[in-house]
Amino acid sequence: MEENLVNLSPTAAKKEITVLVPEMHQVEELLYQTLAEAQGTIGEMGTYFLNSGGKRLRPLLIILSGKATAPLTPEREKNLIAAGAAVELIHMASLVHDDIIDQSLYRRGQPSVHALWGAKGAVLAGDFLFAKAFDILVSHNLFSVLKLMVLAIQEMCQGEILQSEQLFQTGQNEKDYFQRIEQKTGTLLAACCQSGALITQGNLRQVTGLKNYGTYLGYTYQITDDLLDFSGNSLDLGKPVCQDLRQGNLTLPILYLLQNQEAGSWVRQAIETKRLKPHHCAEIQKILREEGFLLRTEEAAARCAAMAKNELAGLSPSLNRTLLEIILEEALKRTS
Repeated sequence: MEENLVNLSPTAAKKEITVLVPEMHQVEELLYQTLAEAQGTIGEMGTYFLNSGGKRLRPLLIILSGKATAPLTPEREKNLIAAGAAVELIHMASLVHDDIIDQSLYRRGQPSVHALWGAKGAVLAGDFLFAKAFDILVSHNLFSVLKLMVLAIQEMCQGEILQSEQLFQTGQNEKDYFQRIEQKTGTLLAACCQSGALITQGNLRQVTGLKNYGTYLGYTYQITDDLLDFSGNSLDLGKPVCQDLRQGNLTLPILYLLQNQEAGSWVRQAIETKRLKPHHCAEIQKILREEGFLLRTEEAAARCAAMAKNELAGLSPSLNRTLLEIILEEALKRTS
């Protein structure tokens, strides 16, 4: 059954995951229960965002990492579910705040929280979601997980600030890029995988391996996302193609292009004007495709996925380990 998961549509895959990982249904129930307890407008905002969908990747990583490490007891299962719900609330809060920062009026094809309720309300809704996440972790005595999540949030904030400081800066290199995506994406995924292993009391090799798996998965996911900014479909993405570039976020394909002596010069000049026109973006897309920079980016993502898979060597063969491997394949193949 798990071998066919990669070929399913996103909706079918989510249903299949619920069958293979039944704890995900309990995570969903806890999320709705937690937000149902909130009164008034702030509860409406949280429930609205929850209903807008999402892959629930982060709670899935917590549960799979825990189950792949050691057999479950009722206490461990309860704690994995609690940690999964908490990390999804943290992720939701960060997205609500991201939409305010980016002035995004849509999220997943629907109006964003701040577009409907205003920036002030959205900021407070995000803060509320953070607080509810911390409350869940404290009430379950998951203090080691709480520490990891707090550190991950700090890194995410630093990554966002770093990205804003580097907008339109053509002197960036690959080291700068990987530092930024580790802070923005990799650290939280690493914390999820590490948390699952800690909850089920994995050994040092397992905990470290899963942490590294999460980091490399973050790289894979973000590089693929950056690739889709040039090669994806705006309907699938829920945003215009080349949006990151127009906003001055220089991702890996662009950094590769800037290293090219022939095309890199005029592209650098166009970026530094901070006023990229549609014809600039169209020409850059053409160069990225024809000169092999998109292919080079795909290869970088595949290398990161391979490194992530190698980090699972400390786990015994199991359905849960296989699902962690499938997540990597899905990250490479995704279109949105």
